[in-house]
Amino acid sequence: VDRMAASPTQRTMASAPTLTPKDIAGILRRHILLIISLTTLGIIMGTAGWFLLKMYFPEYTAVTFIKVLSPVDKDPKVIGGIQVAKDIQYGYRVSMANLITQQSTLQGLLDRDNIKKTNWFQQFGQSQAERTGKAFKELKKKLGASPSRDAEYIVLAMTCGDRKESALIVNEMMDYFLSLQGSAKRDAVSSKLTGLNDQMVNLNRDLRSAEQSLDDIRSRYKVNDLAIHQYQDTITTRLNSLEVEQDKLSQDIEQTRRIIGNLEQQATGPVNEQVESLVERDPTMITLMQQQVQLESSLAGRLTKFGENHRVVRQTQELINETKVRREIRKAEIAEQTRQSNLKNAQDELTILLGQFEESKRRRDEAAREKENLDLARIQYERALAIKDERKKQLDDTKSAIEEYKGLLTDPETPKVQSMGRAPEPIEASFPKWKIFLPGGTMLGFMFGIALAFLIELLNDLVRTPRDVDRYLHIPLLGVIPDVDEDYQAQNIARCHIVRQAPYSIISESYRRLRTNLKLSDSAGSARVLLVCSGAPEEGTTSVVVNLATSFAAENKKVLLIDANFWRPTL
Repeated sequence: VDRMAASPTQRTMASAPTLTPKDIAGILRRHILLIISLTTLGIIMGTAGWFLLKMYFPEYTAVTFIKVLSPVDKDPKVIGGIQVAKDIQYGYRVSMANLITQQSTLQGLLDRDNIKKTNWFQQFGQSQAERTGKAFKELKKKLGASPSRDAEYIVLAMTCGDRKESALIVNEMMDYFLSLQGSAKRDAVSSKLTGLNDQMVNLNRDLRSAEQSLDDIRSRYKVNDLAIHQYQDTITTRLNSLEVEQDKLSQDIEQTRRIIGNLEQQATGPVNEQVESLVERDPTMITLMQQQVQLESSLAGRLTKFGENHRVVRQTQELINETKVRREIRKAEIAEQTRQSNLKNAQDELTILLGQFEESKRRRDEAAREKENLDLARIQYERALAIKDERKKQLDDTKSAIEEYKGLLTDPETPKVQSMGRAPEPIEASFPKWKIFLPGGTMLGFMFGIALAFLIELLNDLVRTPRDVDRYLHIPLLGVIPDVDEDYQAQNIARCHIVRQAPYSIISESYRRLRTNLKLSDSAGSARVLLVCSGAPEEGTTSVVVNLATSFAAENKKVLLIDANFWRPTL
């Protein structure tokens, strides 16, 4: 690339330099061997590191699984159980995994004799306290318990340098945690059983007290059957019967009083039809009626025979009148006797009814008191019976709970954790892995090569590109002339004659742009002499000056070329 620059007084302001993709590609192209070399070195170092670590510092990871059951307790006698949400089960597995890795569990594992005998434990120091402290820190890093999201188990893993001891530590942790959980759960069940047994004793005492209260109520009220039935008891039936009887007596008394009132009115009034009927059925009245009829028959015969003024006719007429008088007297006597008798009978009946009413009232009040006592007894009985039933139900529930907890005490699922098999000795080392070291070494070497290439470019202050002019010299460019290889129209033309022989080429346009920039610059616009030079031979000074002069001549300018290279003149 050929370049020309003006003096600081002639330059224009240029934009801040930026790194373009083309510049990045140029940097990578210039340092491709360095990047390849460092990438190859990274592959070699990753492979060597993997081989050496595998030979002298391998690590083996033993893995086992602990099954975590549902957190809800179920009756061992019942097949199946309550379905628990997956999130709740996963949370329970997380809590179990946290229990495995907590400090007390890890310290309990380090206290086991099989762990203390391992080379893994012995390597952490001379004293017991020092070994325990360092081994605890190592366990925190190398012993892991990971709950599965979808499956009902916890992955328990241990990593150390010996394959046998890694499996031993994992199995010891599994055994210790299962025994720890079993003891804790069974202690909790035993404590619950103790509380339930105490509760059963108290409920039995309360049940006996309730039964004694029922007996006391029966004996106090002298009633054996105080339960409420669908049918009525004898006291209620008798009370209802007495109330009906009292109501009937009240109606009879009112009716009798009305009858007495009527009879009192009839005693001073005319004879009614009832008394007339009694009078007609009276024997004396019948005899007198017959005598009157006979006398009237005799009178009729004697009137025909003797006439009205005859002594016999008058005697017969007197007898008839006397008979009528006797009949009226008898009728009055019978009417008075009947009305007085009816009134007396009604009054006597009223007296009897009043006595019966008072007796019925007395018996009703007595039955009401018995009913009130019975209701009170039943209320007390129902309360005591409810207390008894409640205590009995609580006792039955407590007995069922005791049986359930007894089953839980011997149920293998009570600890909520189970072993899914012991951890086998790992066959392959878990560290190092060539799948990690080889790609890792390759990537590190490649990245280090790229970083070193960019670092070299940043530390290098040579001017190679047009951008370097702005970056290092702080001089704006007046023009950039591309290489001939980048313009296919100027490839077969001498470089000094490109503007004349290939006027439409990119290079020709670049020279014309340079000419224009020179004319538009402040000082160069009035300059009569331009000096074109280079820092080293064979940089294209002659091509630039000839083509630039041709560009000025194309504008009908008179141009004089002077070759000042006295050592190797070319014009």
